Amino acid sequence: MIEVYFLGTAGTVPTKNRNLISVCIKRKSHIFLFDVGENTQKQMLISKISVVKLHSIFITHLHGDHLMGLPGILMSANLMNREKELLIYGPPGIRKFVNSIQDSIILNLNYDVKVIEIENEGIILETDEYTIYAGLAEHNCFCLFYVLQEKPRPGKFNRQKAIELGIPMGPLWKKLQNGEDIIL
Repeated sequence: MIEVYFLGTAGTVPTKNRNLISVCIKRKSHIFLFDVGENTQKQMLISKISVVKLHSIFITHLHGDHLMGLPGILMSANLMNREKELLIYGPPGIRKFVNSIQDSIILNLNYDVKVIEIENEGIILETDEYTIYAGLAEHNCFCLFYVLQEKPRPGKFNRQKAIELGIPMGPLWKKLQNGEDIIL
């Protein structure tokens, strides 16, 4: 199951009722953050999304309304004793931005931050269950879009129907669940 949280939907400047851009996707134990506008942390608290459990952050482009919440996220994750490496994906220049945060603010992070700069379209993250693809978007600066695509998975197996059809329990059931043909 995938849950999508719109943590901020305003662009350029926040409004009384809308925070700067940030979208969170929760997929099983993985939490992905797409852009981190100011006030993302507060919205994460309201939505009960832990900065400690973040898997990856994806930045679309280097305009401030899409990334100025990043220093606070890094700092809070550290104060909450994050230990697991944090992955940050973004356009060329994101590494320099993250390094400048670490050089300018006394963070002393107790976890590793791995920054991956994306210059071309293609798959940037792949597991057995999903793929994340980055593409080039049109904007007035270098800009990316991201697509999280789940891989096909077998549906729920109807045990009762298999029994009614006289299919013996065992390897044949597995083949059917995987979409393979069987011969009885």
